[in-house]
Amino acid sequence: MVHPSDVRKTAQMNGVLGLRIMLLAFVAGVTMFAVVATVVGPVADPVGAGGEVGGEVDGESSDASFFALLEWIVLGYAVLVIPGTLLLRRVLDARVGARRGEALEAVDRGEVPEELRVATIVPAAMGESLGLLACVVLLLTGNTLLLAPVVLSLVLILLPFPSEDGLRSRIQAAGRA
Repeated sequence: MVHPSDVRKTAQMNGVLGLRIMLLAFVAGVTMFAVVATVVGPVADPVGAGGEVGGEVDGESSDASFFALLEWIVLGYAVLVIPGTLLLRRVLDARVGARRGEALEAVDRGEVPEELRVATIVPAAMGESLGLLACVVLLLTGNTLLLAPVVLSLVLILLPFPSEDGLRSRIQAAGRA
């Protein structure tokens, strides 16, 4: 027999609380990895042991140029992921407009409509990917300037942090779009 408190707990996990826990887990993962990368890094020596590992290309260590390339990749990804996550969230939110009434009823029951769940999780995961990539390169190079994309990723993860009122306003906005 199903106990009523089990049903309530399941509804909470399918609702705003479940989304909040997931987003906070994303934040915790990126934050912990950034701390480890900052404390432990750099784990790679771009010059190489005695200048021998990796050889030289045009008088520069090929490892050093590879790490510089990785840093540029993080920067490029940051430039792409910011508008990408905002656009994706807007497109996914717009899908709620067709089921506006059902979506509002679901929020009133304490649930999050599947479309809004996806519109919250996918852009947050894109922001998390930026943070994790920046942490990997930070761990390799020790370049603390890579903490800027990490902080940016935390903002992208927390940007859609859900509340019942926020979900209602997103549904209302999707219905007008």
